[in-house]
Amino acid sequence: MALVHDLAEAQVGDITPHENFTKEEKHRLEQEAMNNFVHTMLHNSPAAQRIEALWREYEAGETPEAKFVKGVQL
Repeated sequence: MALVHDLAEAQVGDITPHENFTKEEKHRLEQEAMNNFVHTMLHNSPAAQRIEALWREYEAGETPEAKFVKGVQL
């Protein structure tokens, strides 16, 4: 999950609070990057769908795993 989270950031960069993006803008940019990765680069394969599901789980931050990964992000 930690690696999957970084896939979107690899395309848009690690957007920090100091860059004055709203949470909505940051999420939109990362969502677009993930859509590009999953649908364009990986052609919506089963593996790509699993990657997207993990990213969504991380973004929701509700499972113990997502909470852990969010907690260790520096």
